[in-house]
Amino acid sequence: SLLSTKNPSNLLNWQQIQQSVPRRADFEDPIVRLISCQDEEEQTALVSELQPYLAYSDVSLMCMQVLDAELRKLATSSNKLESINYRIRHANIERLLLAFNFPKRLTRQDRLLLQKTQPESDSRCHSFWSKQSEFYSQLQKKLMSISQLRKQYGKLWRRYLDCPLPVGNKSKQLCSLLVLLNDRVLGLLTNAMQLADFIMSAFESNNVEVGMAATPCVFHLVFNYSLDYGPLFDRLYQLVSLSGLMSPYRGRFYRQLDLILTATNISTARIAAFAKRLAALCLLAPCYCQPMLIGLVLNLLRRHKKCQYLVHRQAEDDEDVKEANEKLNGSGGSNEFSMSISLTEAEAASPGYSLWELRVLQRHWELSVGQMAKKINRALSVVEDFCDKQVVERDWDQVCEDLLPDCLKQAEALKESGYASDEEVDPAVDGDELLKQLDGWC
Repeated sequence: SLLSTKNPSNLLNWQQIQQSVPRRADFEDPIVRLISCQDEEEQTALVSELQPYLAYSDVSLMCMQVLDAELRKLATSSNKLESINYRIRHANIERLLLAFNFPKRLTRQDRLLLQKTQPESDSRCHSFWSKQSEFYSQLQKKLMSISQLRKQYGKLWRRYLDCPLPVGNKSKQLCSLLVLLNDRVLGLLTNAMQLADFIMSAFESNNVEVGMAATPCVFHLVFNYSLDYGPLFDRLYQLVSLSGLMSPYRGRFYRQLDLILTATNISTARIAAFAKRLAALCLLAPCYCQPMLIGLVLNLLRRHKKCQYLVHRQAEDDEDVKEANEKLNGSGGSNEFSMSISLTEAEAASPGYSLWELRVLQRHWELSVGQMAKKINRALSVVEDFCDKQVVERDWDQVCEDLLPDCLKQAEALKESGYASDEEVDPAVDGDELLKQLDGWC
């Protein structure tokens, strides 16, 4: 047996296995033990032990073959979703899949540069066993290159995604899985279109949070693989909603939305419709999300100069507004904006829109929101990144912490000026009654 006998906590006796003839059966028991491990710390230690050896093509190939067989077994046991064993095996297989780490995919420019600097470079991985072994010669005949390992790795992920998620908060599990795909998986595959069905089904789901988490994956497929998805902008328009601002994935979504709307082939009416929806959402959004939304509107106006009629309407624009209103009235439509209308309706009414919301937000009680809205009064020239981590990940607790020192200073100033009442607060007053009064003032 090639299992470690000196230390039972180890996965394999690597010195002994390197001197013997490699067989796939030698990896079956250790991988099954790793997948079935119920102790999270022990499972993490076993994966950490195996991960350095996964850099060898032969070890990776054998582990992938064993994983493929285990995934087939997991798919057949999908009728036991409520069992703890299925949940543990599902999570452990995901950790093991993430342990594979291939070199970064080279672009065409990188390949040309490598041919000049390293003309004798080889794309094959190194072998763990000695060159005298019979398995090494067979491996050389198969030409196990990095691209072929990536292809096999993509098949494993497709088989894993076909397995249903365990019973629980499936939307949360699905969102975390989509984040992992975008950050650590899609860039390693030779053809990420293998996972397009799973990604697009999540993007089209009725759950707004899942759709926002899937947006970076969709952008990866559109940008790198020229995915032709007709209703892309319609779905993005729907995801710009108040419920989406409560999602922890709002930063990822609005950053990708900002990148997608940089395309120059998008019509002016469509850009105006997105700008109006973002501006209208600013009035409903929490104050910690408003600077980000205002920044996105400003970036749209900076990149697409023809949309600046939304904030600065000239005399010749009035005729366009009249023509648009006549068309809408003749077709039974309206130029009044509503968050419930579709993108097509918003595009038709866009000539009559104006971003009056930015004017209102210039007098916002939150200083950062007012300063951001006042940038519209200056020349719009430089595109800025308003989706940084500090702005996106703020919440009410951080806002209150930032405002508390200023509120205390204002209260002390009012007290010194004699504005505060000399009457002391009656301790018998119910606190709930005071909260109701405060709610009425707000």
